[in-house]
Amino acid sequence: MGHFNATAMRITFLLLFNLIWFQSNSQSNIYHTFPVSDGVWRVDWGEQSCFSSGLPQANYRYIMNGDSVINGISYHKIEREYGSSIGCGPFYPQGNGYMGGLREDSLNRLIYFVPRDSINESLLYDFNLSVGDTLPSYFIDLFGLSYTTITSIDSMLIGSEYRKVLHSIGNSFVEGIGSLAGLLETQRLDLTPNLVCYIQDGIELYQYFPGVSCDLISSIDEKMQTKDDVDIFPNPFNTACTIRVDYRSTFILYNLLGIEVKRINCVEGSNVLDREQFSSGLYFYEVIGSKNKNRGRIVMN
Repeated sequence: MGHFNATAMRITFLLLFNLIWFQSNSQSNIYHTFPVSDGVWRVDWGEQSCFSSGLPQANYRYIMNGDSVINGISYHKIEREYGSSIGCGPFYPQGNGYMGGLREDSLNRLIYFVPRDSINESLLYDFNLSVGDTLPSYFIDLFGLSYTTITSIDSMLIGSEYRKVLHSIGNSFVEGIGSLAGLLETQRLDLTPNLVCYIQDGIELYQYFPGVSCDLISSIDEKMQTKDDVDIFPNPFNTACTIRVDYRSTFILYNLLGIEVKRINCVEGSNVLDREQFSSGLYFYEVIGSKNKNRGRIVMN
């Protein structure tokens, strides 16, 4: 009887596993189009010179605002709205207001963009790419990328559906959303733009970690109101860094996809975060106490 129950449990587990795999695989094979009127992409922009402060160098968002005809072709107008910025680095993303026109060839899974100072479109995203294929010309021309190929392909749960994700070194591209560095951004060298959240039809479909706001920060004081309670150094670091806090708290580390990868119960004073097996790159953290919450970024070299 026991052997029968164990066998039945194994069969049930395998059936559930196959059902979940089939669901995620079939959903990721469905192409998810970009929005046509109500998309919002909220972005934090920063450089390594800003990391020690735990602040974005600038925060802004892209919104869709009507349509425009360029060369006889209809495009969705993309505008940029700024929240605030701080002068901790020399390089800011240029432009405010109208940034250009976006259109999608959904049949061929291609997204084109015409910058505001041009009448010629560039290929922004191509979701037909395979591993080893070269990124579209927009990112290569704008950023002069040397890591220009797709390194892997998988899927991500966005809302209630799985969407195809293309990965290159330092960046990921999600169907219907675009780059996880921002709609028109990609990560390069010490520049680390990050898509904080994405809204479509008034619904938040993507956040880089749970609870993050899609609203723009209108002043630095909003972000820094409890900053003095936490000090993390060195940042960036190679093998370990110190987390100094003024209260007992929980330190939570997230990867770029918003997945929790480490949790530390911190005592008042100094605590150590070891590099362990973590890959090089940008991570996000929360430090949560009984009355305080801090968020910021950590870079592992």
